[in-house]
Amino acid sequence: DYGGGFTVELPELPPGVRAEILPVRAGDDRVPVVLHAAAEAELVQGLSSLVSTMQDADGQAAGSARGGYRQDVELVLGRNRTVFWAHSVDRLPIAVVDAAPYSIEVQPIAAPLVQSGSGQIVVKLTRKGGFKGRVRLRVPYLPPGVNASQGLWIEEGKDELRIPMDARGNARLGAGVLVVEAEAYPGQGPLRLSSGLIPLEVRAPYVRLTMQAASVERGEATGMHVKVERMPGFKGTAQVQLHGLPHHVSAAALTLGADGDSLDFSLETQADSPLGRHKQLFCTARFETEEGVVMHRLAAAPLIINAPAPAAVAAAPKPKPVAVEAAVKKPK
Repeated sequence: DYGGGFTVELPELPPGVRAEILPVRAGDDRVPVVLHAAAEAELVQGLSSLVSTMQDADGQAAGSARGGYRQDVELVLGRNRTVFWAHSVDRLPIAVVDAAPYSIEVQPIAAPLVQSGSGQIVVKLTRKGGFKGRVRLRVPYLPPGVNASQGLWIEEGKDELRIPMDARGNARLGAGVLVVEAEAYPGQGPLRLSSGLIPLEVRAPYVRLTMQAASVERGEATGMHVKVERMPGFKGTAQVQLHGLPHHVSAAALTLGADGDSLDFSLETQADSPLGRHKQLFCTARFETEEGVVMHRLAAAPLIINAPAPAAVAAAPKPKPVAVEAAVKKPK
């Protein structure tokens, strides 16, 4: 089995059409292929083969082995999905059609996305020819370990949408790309188009926070201690905020500076704060950098709210001793 990188080509594209394809890295199991049709391209259709060439560690062609494309289309199925008639396809159909009545432009994240961090991309919609309908957005391709909100709509009368995304703690570091897809129904059926390959860089986090669990009686205040570990790339200061607090529990944001190895949140509860163990807490660290805002999302420790101890009942006073006069015996 081959586990290295390779390149992908579409050598038989229609005139005026170009393909945007990145080399496939070792270990990847998919790659985005974005086709661009020039405004002056003729309305034609055709079939193109798909060719892959193995690469060595330096990005050069490795040997003469080449791969291709094959799709088995099952046309007639019988009982237990037995295939009675199938056809194998070795080329991709590609057609240039009339321009869509809308287009999208994606503004990449200015600052890098860090592992266990979050960010947003901005998608701008340009409407043409009187098109006013809704447009549904998807992000079908992201770097490994990065997630984005899917199926969001740009509503009628709107022309911009922000798509939240986040990186897991094990997201692959380095330069990557994402692709945004837009779908609308301007006519009888769906019309789908795509952005180009949008750059997205994932970096290691600037800080790690280790939080200690806190316990408090309802209506009282307590502290939550945070151990700070600065990582390479830490610069300036960050605003650290605690999120996911139960109702009627508050904690002010803290500033993380260049000095110090700990933070202490002050948590205030009220008489109606919910009792129990609250595990949904997390915190964010917001860094203002020259490249933009870099957001970290970091796990927190649970908060336990206990019922106040019952008030002590005053002990009943002991009865006072009663003097009893001894009976005096009379002489007979």
